[in-house]
Amino acid sequence: EGVLPREYIFVVDISGSMYGFPLEVSKHLMYDLITKLRPTDLFNVVLFAGGSQILSDHSLTATPENLTKAFDLIDKQTGGGGTELLPALKASFSLSRPTENLSRSIVVVTDGYISVEQEVFHMIEQQLGQNNLFAFGIGTSVNRELIEGMAHMGRGEALIITDEKYAHSAAEKFRKYIEKPLLTDIEYEFKDFQAYDVIPGSLPDLMAERPIYIFGKYRGEPKGSIKIKGLSSSGVFQKDIEVKSKDLSQKNEAIRYLWAREKIRWLHDFNHLIQTTEQIDKITALGLKYNLLTEYTSFVAVDQEPVLASSEGAMRVKQALPMPSGVSNHAIGFEMGIQGVSSAVPEKKEKIWAIIPDASIKADIFEQIEIILIDFISQQDLSNQKMIHGSTISIQMMSGHLRIACKNNQISDELLGKLKLYLQSHLKIVNDLSISLQLLSI
Repeated sequence: EGVLPREYIFVVDISGSMYGFPLEVSKHLMYDLITKLRPTDLFNVVLFAGGSQILSDHSLTATPENLTKAFDLIDKQTGGGGTELLPALKASFSLSRPTENLSRSIVVVTDGYISVEQEVFHMIEQQLGQNNLFAFGIGTSVNRELIEGMAHMGRGEALIITDEKYAHSAAEKFRKYIEKPLLTDIEYEFKDFQAYDVIPGSLPDLMAERPIYIFGKYRGEPKGSIKIKGLSSSGVFQKDIEVKSKDLSQKNEAIRYLWAREKIRWLHDFNHLIQTTEQIDKITALGLKYNLLTEYTSFVAVDQEPVLASSEGAMRVKQALPMPSGVSNHAIGFEMGIQGVSSAVPEKKEKIWAIIPDASIKADIFEQIEIILIDFISQQDLSNQKMIHGSTISIQMMSGHLRIACKNNQISDELLGKLKLYLQSHLKIVNDLSISLQLLSI
């Protein structure tokens, strides 16, 4: 009772960096979130990589049939392509709203290796009156600054999932957090006193588990009122909060530092995307005025003069680093490359044979699969042997599936067909499993 109708739009990253572990975790998370929707809830799914794909041009009720459609769309994703969040967000924000007093939540699921322009942050902030935004960071090396920045702009909480085993508990925590939206389309107005530098400019929905904070300053005498207006499940809600001079107290002096910290954090979110002299100067000035630690102000003196071993000057060295645990080489593309350092990504297209058995494949089958591959290679002619030996063949267990990856786009269709039949027939003999074999190309 008193809870607004709910709509959830899940914006899921399926780019190359999500290949493998991050995307599998995202699928488990999405399953946990979607299956617990109420039958009266509305939902939609938007997938993004270099482009975007949407489940439906309007949000669907959470019926078993519609949930199955969502699962089918998500399950067939393997990860590949670029990372453009802006078009996906625009598509989500532009979806028509069935009713006015509806609480809409946009849930972004990504590892943070995405292209984000300042326009994204501005759009999130401007849309707060109509759309809530929450962010899930997926993977062992999440771009926390970006995930937390998006969540902060949405006045929400960022949730980070570093392991598949935490997906369920994170989904439960998030579900409780947004379970009871009480007020939407919230506006505030200051009457009879001058307020300025107010943050945020727009307000998100009021949740039972999420209060709303407004930070600001005022000039002149503190008298008048603050008017709060919004839509509840029963209609228009309005409340006037009286402001009196007698409420002033030295005990509330810390509030000025809360405003300054919030202002610095807001500036930092944008400065993380594109650094400008203007934003750096504002952050520095606030840090010095309010004695706060920032990216550009510190309580420790630092000597900027370098000490060199010789008078010849320093040499800049570009050092390649290993990929974080659980992150595929698909995460590295042209945009993320370092000039002068060769990329670990193969130039040729990768083909993946996904062998899907009727039961989970046991770990001891790996050695037998390797023997089958060696036997198959030895039976081919010399040219085919060179092609296969020149490829990188790897065997990986992933969510109950055995995946054999061969990085070589020059293997003929005839040889590929032979390999699939050979594996299928020998696996039946070895493991007594009924196996369907499907080729997935990314």
